[in-house]
Amino acid sequence: MASISEHMPHSNHVQINTENTESTGNGPKLAILLDLMGFVFMVLGLGQQYGRHNVLPQSLDFAYSGTVMMAVGLLLTLPFMVVALKASDSALKSLAE
Repeated sequence: MASISEHMPHSNHVQINTENTESTGNGPKLAILLDLMGFVFMVLGLGQQYGRHNVLPQSLDFAYSGTVMMAVGLLLTLPFMVVALKASDSALKSLAE
């Protein structure tokens, strides 16, 4: 495939390679879904721990259930951070070339 600079002669310093434009799969979509679920867990955990919201049934409620929900929410947001860091790293490497 041709780069954009071949079609636009006035932009000699910018070259965008479009050869590797294959689909990235469902990894980023799953990471975004897990990130949203993690955000919901963190907000519900904050409400459970510091507010007067009881989001858990009485049989599952214990002293630090809000803290556990916030920790689970934090763990659920980590895959999105890894995907985002990998994407930014590959973008920076392509800019350096």
